Amino acid sequence: MKLNNYAELIKQKFIYLDNQGLRDDDLDVLYKAIEESKVLVKLYLNDNMLTLADGKLANAIAKNKTLKVLFIHNNNISHCQGAKLLFNALKNNNTLKELYSSRNSIGDEGAKYIAEMLSENKTLQWISLNDNNIGDKGAESIATSLVVNTGIHTIGLSDNKISDKGAEKLADALETNHSIECLYLGGNNISNHVEERIEAILKDTKRSNKHQSSLDKLDLFMAKKEALKNEEIAKKDEKLKGKDLDIAKKDRDLAKKDKQITSLTSAIRGQMQYFGTILDPIDLTTEDESVEPPNKRARTEEDTPKSALAIQHESIKEAVKVKEENINDYVSFLQSKIDELASVAEAGGADKDKVAEIKGRLRLNFDEFVSATAMTNMG
Repeated sequence: MKLNNYAELIKQKFIYLDNQGLRDDDLDVLYKAIEESKVLVKLYLNDNMLTLADGKLANAIAKNKTLKVLFIHNNNISHCQGAKLLFNALKNNNTLKELYSSRNSIGDEGAKYIAEMLSENKTLQWISLNDNNIGDKGAESIATSLVVNTGIHTIGLSDNKISDKGAEKLADALETNHSIECLYLGGNNISNHVEERIEAILKDTKRSNKHQSSLDKLDLFMAKKEALKNEEIAKKDEKLKGKDLDIAKKDRDLAKKDKQITSLTSAIRGQMQYFGTILDPIDLTTEDESVEPPNKRARTEEDTPKSALAIQHESIKEAVKVKEENINDYVSFLQSKIDELASVAEAGGADKDKVAEIKGRLRLNFDEFVSATAMTNMG
């Protein structure tokens, strides 16, 4: 990662610059990116040669609103101006959760600045101060801040110069501070009975029940959130199953409607075939009486006697006329029933296009039937 590429640095969530041999003057572009970044979460500056005496990192962190984790192990931040500026900048910081600053030789003087920061900071949860030449005075300063601090839950003070005197002060602070879950003191000059006292305090179930750690609260919150999410998903799945059942029922109803329409169509076609059979063309031919024999006077309708065949002809025509009227009435009746059934089918959710297709096909059959009937009568 190029330190002079501001456009690249400003987009990074995690910036790794460990063991780069960096000095304070090398980080001007980085400090600007830290100040203005909207996404930076973790910054790694371990194993370099930073003193932070110019206050630029402290100012950048003070302006940043997203940084949660800062690693700055093994630099040259002694008890001088650098440590004071950094820890003063963190007093009112409300975003940083974890600070790792081991092997920086901050000593008891630097521990005093840390204690002042812990007395005011409300959001820092984890601080690592291992191998920093902190003695009993520094331990006592930190213990005093723990009486009022309720946010920190893990403190690393291993490999320092703390004896029973400083450790007892820390133990006394643990009696009143119920947020501390882990206190690392290995590699110090502390007797077994003091270590056992601290261990017993941290394991006291009554004490742990009085205060729930931030991590426990976070875990509980995430567990509840996950449970609610799963419950919501289960409800949605149940609703989808209900909708699937409704769709399946509607499909069955539509199939039933389609079957009814098909059955009615077959019945109508049967009726049409029946009427077509009884209306087969009738032979209505008669003798041609339009040609008068030679030397005969043309007869009028009044004085022309009707033959038996002519009478039969008129009788048949009258019967056909009556049947035609009856058929037309029946066709109108069937058409009205088809319209009614189509309306019922559409209201019940049947496929409108399919209903229209069947209705049109029946209309066409009726038209053909009526045309055939008319041709028969004309014959």
